Amino acid sequence: MSLRNVALDRSSEALSLAARSWLHATALMFLGVLLTACVGVKQAPPAAPPGLPSQCIAPASRSIERVFDLDRSHSTLRILTYRGGKLAHLGHNHLIASRDLWGYGALAKTLDTSRFALCVPVYSLIIDDPQLRAAAGEAFTEKVSDSDIAGTRRNMLSERQLDGERYPYIVVLGRIVGGEPPQLSMELEVHVRDKMRTIPIIARFEQSAHSVMVNGSAQVKQTDLGLQPYTVLFGALTVRDEIDIQFELRATAAGR
Repeated sequence: MSLRNVALDRSSEALSLAARSWLHATALMFLGVLLTACVGVKQAPPAAPPGLPSQCIAPASRSIERVFDLDRSHSTLRILTYRGGKLAHLGHNHLIASRDLWGYGALAKTLDTSRFALCVPVYSLIIDDPQLRAAAGEAFTEKVSDSDIAGTRRNMLSERQLDGERYPYIVVLGRIVGGEPPQLSMELEVHVRDKMRTIPIIARFEQSAHSVMVNGSAQVKQTDLGLQPYTVLFGALTVRDEIDIQFELRATAAGR
């Protein structure tokens, strides 16, 4: 065998060894990633958006209470509004919803000293989602045009209504005032614009080892929240004062 052939053979062996080493290292790295995913690395809660009201940031000291971070992927708020006036047939019932909710729950040793906080960014409110309307019943089966949705959003965020430029969040602070699980009496302190109103509700409360769920509904008046119902044509077409609020909130133990 010539010296040239020996050199080629040695070069081939070196390349083969390098390839095997690279494949081995890649396989180990892939296996490490796979195992990490399988054991379920704890995920930090999403960072709070700039300007989030301090009431909705979980307390740093958790020595007395057990804190649950709101699970934003499994929490929904819905607000149902209804047309009114002599020309109501020209208007629409609207369903306003939010899945962009921020907050926490704090469970103390006794339920009557427990509380929760919820912040709703007004600019992320969803107007007349077709799936939500279909699930809301006959009063919401009518199709709403894109232009009507845009008009509803514009009116809702205007200075005369929510005034989103000055007040970008609705803040709800809740506490338990009576009842026994799963049915609890609660008081909601609702902050809309620069006004605060207290609303009593009955909610369903469920707790497991690492999560809590609170579901409920209430009918309130816009005027009780410091809002003036939208009206046109000298009151011939209006949004009724009464609105229905529905919510399903899920929170998981902090750090899980």
